[in-house]
Amino acid sequence: MKPVTLDIRRLGPIADSKVVLKPFMLLSGESGLGKSYVSMLIHYIYRLVFEARTSDFFEQQNFSFDSWVTDTEDAKELAISTRKLSEWINTDAVRYMKRVTGNSQLNMDVRIEMPFDVEEIALSYRKELVGIPGKETLYTVLSLAELQYRLLPESKGFGDFAFRVLLGVWMQMSLFESDKFLRTCLLIPGRGSLLSAPRTVQEGIGKSFGMVAEFLNDWNTICDMVPQEGVDESLCSKIRELNGGGIAIKEDRNIDYVTSEAGALPIAAAASSVKELTPLAVLLEKIPVHSLSILFEEPEAHLHPTKQVKIADLIVEMVSKGAHLQVTTHSDYFLRRINDRITLFRLKEADNGRYGEACKEYGYSDITLDPGLVGAYLLRRRDDQTVELEEQAIGDEGVPYASFYDVVDREVAHSMDIIKTLEEVRDAQSAVR
Repeated sequence: MKPVTLDIRRLGPIADSKVVLKPFMLLSGESGLGKSYVSMLIHYIYRLVFEARTSDFFEQQNFSFDSWVTDTEDAKELAISTRKLSEWINTDAVRYMKRVTGNSQLNMDVRIEMPFDVEEIALSYRKELVGIPGKETLYTVLSLAELQYRLLPESKGFGDFAFRVLLGVWMQMSLFESDKFLRTCLLIPGRGSLLSAPRTVQEGIGKSFGMVAEFLNDWNTICDMVPQEGVDESLCSKIRELNGGGIAIKEDRNIDYVTSEAGALPIAAAASSVKELTPLAVLLEKIPVHSLSILFEEPEAHLHPTKQVKIADLIVEMVSKGAHLQVTTHSDYFLRRINDRITLFRLKEADNGRYGEACKEYGYSDITLDPGLVGAYLLRRRDDQTVELEEQAIGDEGVPYASFYDVVDREVAHSMDIIKTLEEVRDAQSAVR
């Protein structure tokens, strides 16, 4: 993956910070500092690439598919400036962020630095006869760089869809060095409660704006998808085990939670932990893991610490198999488990035999996390009340989230002081008696 850089001059409370994208982005810090803003801005890059958002870009270039591809010319070529494309991306990012946050007044001054290694992309078409002599069909073959898209002659009115698709795939290959991604999805906090709401409520919210509408639109698309070839059954099995059952989407898009003991129950009757993990379970059942990019806010929500550890393991395995995730978290259990998997990666590199012994002794599965795949950032408030994004250097012990450990150390010290005070009071009372 090439280094896409977000130069954040201002984004809500965040100022003068930089973020470099990695396949696994971890964002932590106190509530209200802007973790969701940053994660959504990162997520925009994936929306841009996978959802062919560039219709407005072609309109700004005064480019029309129907007027460009004519019956009177067998071939034509033009060039797309990557500088102009980058400028448009930065403008579109502001539009996206204002819409998804529901805040048209969002204070935002961000520069997305796209590492395109060419100044222009060649866009062309040619006519091509295909078929046996006398029964040929005349196709229009669209080309962008090395990519091609073949259209039937009756494709007038097709608009710029083909070019948007080609440009999206080109950006995917240019930025992520892969053309395997199929779907990106936003999993917001409180997603479980939304899935329990009546369909009429969901449909009403889905017509509005903001993160909730974005999630519900994603969810409806996923529900309508047929399972793709290459779904990872081992991951599906692990999340079913974590949930204690499976998830079934009915034709009316209502959801059942299915267990061997109780059979099918409405999702509203399931535990909160099951509801929160339902979207992930359905994604894994329908889309190959290496084709997924997910913004997963607070994966630990409503999970017991035992399950927080298991969801951390599942996410690590997803990343190791090619998924891209952007995760916000408040969980010490979750982060400690992520760090364990990084340390195990280092141990495996240093001594594979000792690694195997450690996994067996401490009950770890054979899953490790390459620290090179991880971008970790801690949000801190400055003295002037702006927020900075502090990149976390990943050492042998993983991500050094000092803010968690500061709280733990402080609370342990306070607890010990209170216990000591109680003992002193009781000793004094005993002496008086």
